[in-house]
Amino acid sequence: IAYDTHFKTLFVNGNSEIYKFVPNPPLKPHDLNPLNYTGKYSAIVNFLENFWTGYNYADFDNGYKGDYFLNARIARLYAYLYQKTGDEKFKERYQWLLKWLAYKQLDNGGFPEGIPPNDFTLYTAFTVEPLKDLPFEGKEKILGYLNSRVKEDYIMTTPKDRKGDLFAEAQMLPILYELNLLNDTVTDNLVKKILEAQRDDGSWRKSLGGTIVTAFGLARYYELSGDERVLPAIKKAAEWISEHQEENGRFKGEVGYGYSRAIYANVLFVCHVVGMKDREEQMLKIIEETYDLQKEPRPLQATLDILRALEYSYGFERALNILENILELHPF
Repeated sequence: IAYDTHFKTLFVNGNSEIYKFVPNPPLKPHDLNPLNYTGKYSAIVNFLENFWTGYNYADFDNGYKGDYFLNARIARLYAYLYQKTGDEKFKERYQWLLKWLAYKQLDNGGFPEGIPPNDFTLYTAFTVEPLKDLPFEGKEKILGYLNSRVKEDYIMTTPKDRKGDLFAEAQMLPILYELNLLNDTVTDNLVKKILEAQRDDGSWRKSLGGTIVTAFGLARYYELSGDERVLPAIKKAAEWISEHQEENGRFKGEVGYGYSRAIYANVLFVCHVVGMKDREEQMLKIIEETYDLQKEPRPLQATLDILRALEYSYGFERALNILENILELHPF
């Protein structure tokens, strides 16, 4: 239902969902087969095509099969590959994904996520980020949706939220800043809120995962804005994270494959921004040597999250080259 164009999502709230059945949908896939490609970046393409449903790309888990934000990233990736190769199959696929995303978009401009699905601002922000430079017809609806969720001192995470959520706001801060959806007052309030919530030890709420995503969001915001206020906080967070790692870079207490390698990629980016070069290189080495797609709970998201962190650190082309090498070493 989440990806089939015979169904339009009318309502979600985290408890229930309502769909409209469309007997003869105006949007029907013309090619149900995965792409067959053997050129440059074929390891990436062949990996992604494992997840093709005939309508979209859906991860191998029991989660919500819309995966709209992941499909937006793939649309952007295939648009890039079309520009690089001129191969029409990439053009056809990314254009289909843009049409499919517009068709599946909620009337309010958002994109649902979760089980049961809810109208999460964060995942709509994740969806628009890779689409910002593509000819996506639903872009203005998304921007209007996000603008309506931005308040003077918080960002609504759902339609009923009236106080925001620190970890979600830290992740949305750079995206909404880049989209020019935050005025100076709101930006200042959000930055102060995040900085004031940091503990003296450098963490946020003594949460490893929460500290990593918050530092990641601040690092991306710093990269985009040059706002020097946040750099000391990112450095303190990086030091706190490092204290929770062994000398070889692995997280303390990790048994087997205890952490997604996407988490290591997020730490890589944080270390890159604060100049912790040795730790940054350790993170990349761990990913390159130990990435195991069979052990990733969500292999599609993990791979695209790694690509995002690598892109923020090194630019898109170098990130693709690194990811291509990783997937050649660790095929799915």
